[in-house]
Parts: sequence; C-alpha cells; structure tokens
Amino acid sequence: MDISFESVNVPLLKKHGFNCVDMHIHTVASDAIITPEMAVKKASKLGCGISITDHNKISSYLKAAKMKKDVLV
Repeated sequence: MDISFESVNVPLLKKHGFNCVDMHIHTVASDAIITPEMAVKKASKLGCGISITDHNKISSYLKAAKMKKDVLV
C-alpha cells in the first residue's frame, strides 16, 4: 500500500458526487490563531466544508454556521 501526501482534487471529488470536508479545525475559541471567519473564507476558497472542533466551546461553530451557505459547517 502506498501513502500519498498530495493535495485533494476537490473538483474531481465533486464531479463524482463527493464532498470534501476538513474534519478537525480549531479556532481562537480554543487553541488556534484562526477566527471562524477566516476558517469559512478559506473553506469557501477551497470549495470544501469544515468541522470546527474547539475544546469545550461551540461559539466559533455558531458564528461560522451563520456566515455562508456555500460552506458545509
């Protein structure tokens, strides 16, 4: 089995009916330097969804979920 560290081809995944989602993102509400707004903006640019996994807080998720309808949060 080969291990690959290539970038994900999001358009190709979408063409085949898949969604790309980063399943582990922390924000300033936890222990990272990225705001929920920055996370949604980057996800929108990449064409993928995000899962905000801050420690013991949901405030960044709530902000991100209200921001853009084209990003799965």
